[in-house]
Amino acid sequence: MTPAWYMKFHEGQDINSLDRVGGLPTHLLEEWPTLDGEPMVFIAQFSCHAERLPFSDTLAIQIYQEDPDNGCSEPYIYRMPLDAPKNAGGIGHAYEGPVPHAITWEYREDPEAFDFDADDWERQFESKPWGCPTFPDILENGQRFFMHLNEEPAGLNFGGDELLLAIDSDENVIWTGA
Repeated sequence: MTPAWYMKFHEGQDINSLDRVGGLPTHLLEEWPTLDGEPMVFIAQFSCHAERLPFSDTLAIQIYQEDPDNGCSEPYIYRMPLDAPKNAGGIGHAYEGPVPHAITWEYREDPEAFDFDADDWERQFESKPWGCPTFPDILENGQRFFMHLNEEPAGLNFGGDELLLAIDSDENVIWTGA
């Protein structure tokens, strides 16, 4: 069995919660992310925790996109430094599509390989970091499965039903497909 942290989504947000989908980030990068000179929209943020997301010198993982309603769904992943300033002024560009949700976590153990014969095989497709890779064939040499994030219940738009992230050999979080 392999450890996994399943996401539980709760509509609405606590302004101080580091784990969120939609709305605005709790902390800011040095500069708001842009693509081709246009500000990207904030999608999600996941706090780094020693057991769940053990990235050294990282407060949170943040995901941004060009406005998905403009036809672009490629996500851009940023590691928020520990000393990132709080977003006390509500600065930023929120994607208007998703309903903001707070995230809580539930520890479970997944099988080592995806098991369609299991009675609860659908749960392996729920949003989670770590655990059993949902689509192992998309991982390239040296990559490890990191996260599966579904578009629902928040109403995200990755151009598919889910966002899949991996970690490369240099410990960078990368987009592997949607």
